Amino acid sequence: MFGKKLVFPCFLFFAAFGCSFLDLRPLTIITCPGEAGEIMGEEAILSLTFSLPVEPRSAERIFRLTGPSGLLEGDFFWEGLVMSFTPLSSLQPGFRYTLSFQGRVSTLNGTCYDKDLLIPFYYLTDAGPPLLIQVSPAEATVVDVAQPVVLTFSRGMLTRSVEDSFSLQPGTKTDFQWNADNTVVTITPADRWVNLQYYTWVLTSEATNTEEIPIPGDYTGSFLVQVDTRPPALISSHPAHDKGDGSFAVLKLLTLNDLSRDDHIALVFSEAVDFESLTTCLKLEPSLEGYLLSLHPREALYYILEDIPPEQDYTLILRKGLEDSSGNPTTENIEVSFTPDIPALDILGISIDHAAGNYDILPESFNDPDPLVINGFQYYGTSPDSFFHISIHLSQGFSPGEPAARLAFADSVTLLPVFPPGTTAPDEYMTSWMSDTTVRFQFRDVITCTPAQPVYYRLQITGGDKETANHEGAYLLETVECSFQGALE
Repeated sequence: MFGKKLVFPCFLFFAAFGCSFLDLRPLTIITCPGEAGEIMGEEAILSLTFSLPVEPRSAERIFRLTGPSGLLEGDFFWEGLVMSFTPLSSLQPGFRYTLSFQGRVSTLNGTCYDKDLLIPFYYLTDAGPPLLIQVSPAEATVVDVAQPVVLTFSRGMLTRSVEDSFSLQPGTKTDFQWNADNTVVTITPADRWVNLQYYTWVLTSEATNTEEIPIPGDYTGSFLVQVDTRPPALISSHPAHDKGDGSFAVLKLLTLNDLSRDDHIALVFSEAVDFESLTTCLKLEPSLEGYLLSLHPREALYYILEDIPPEQDYTLILRKGLEDSSGNPTTENIEVSFTPDIPALDILGISIDHAAGNYDILPESFNDPDPLVINGFQYYGTSPDSFFHISIHLSQGFSPGEPAARLAFADSVTLLPVFPPGTTAPDEYMTSWMSDTTVRFQFRDVITCTPAQPVYYRLQITGGDKETANHEGAYLLETVECSFQGALE
């Protein structure tokens, strides 16, 4: 009994359960698009290719295509081992989409496989869609009858597509102006907005950039037109520096009394003003050659083209009739009086340095018709090589960095004989700047005289010459003269 072998009927087991053999072959899937971040071409078709025949409904059930607006619906098509998907709405260029195949799929023979595929991709380009990044006026803003709508995009736009996709309610004829790179469009009414009208605008998703990639969706906005009845007011006026790059630095902590030699005049108004009206109404007394520039709807700049003279009083006048952008005129003149911070050059004193000492001539003796008699006046050296020095002391400095101004001032100084007629003029032998505010002249070939035959000289410093101005614009306004008798034998 124990020596018998036990034989199991294995063939009966196989015969009974052969239909449930486990299929141990792997299920591989080839996707289109194939890799994360891939750019899908226009002709490509979203598809999954299976290595084994799968049950269609189990595959379709776990397939997802999502985009910026969420889950995309579509239709499935089967051809052998290939499942294709066509979304009902077209894919948008530049957008990021995600194909996912996550869950359990079964083959036709009943074997189940768990799959976890997640493939983000772009359609046609990965540059991203153009975006509307700034809008003026802001939503529900109150504007005047001429304020434009300004749209700023993240990328250069196909201008015609934007213009065709933009609409206003109520309908209004508009003009479109683009900047150089087609990123900013300014939309203005052909005439003016209707007062007390509430406008809404729509920019549809058919607006595209230059690569024909559309904006991600519709944009909308609104504004209320409400004309004010108040005329514009001048809030403030300031010096402004030309920065040399087409822009200006308005010095809003300073007034026009701080205006310096190279400054211009900036005007700040309470509201946007009509530029043509401002051009007509602006006046300076006395006049200064220049022209107007618009810095901002509320700010303008008078660009001064000529040198401003020292210690000159001015009145800036905005004549009545200056209009704001709504056409409200001022009914009275607006006046601003100021004196630019440009000092005059004064002669503080004149020193005559001679062999017997120094003689100082003070301002109260300038332009005296009677010649000065300098006691003990003696020339250096002996005739005909006699000489003496004259030093002129100035209220404003001429630095070594402005040699042309130093030379121009020195050329304005002359020493000439006034009596007797025919006397030879002295030779201006040497000019030396002892400091920024003191210049010294050496005059040679001066003539000694006797009480019976005196010789008189006149020192003249010519005023009113802008060419002699220093770096601050300071120059002598009036000519200074002083006459004196030459040295006696």
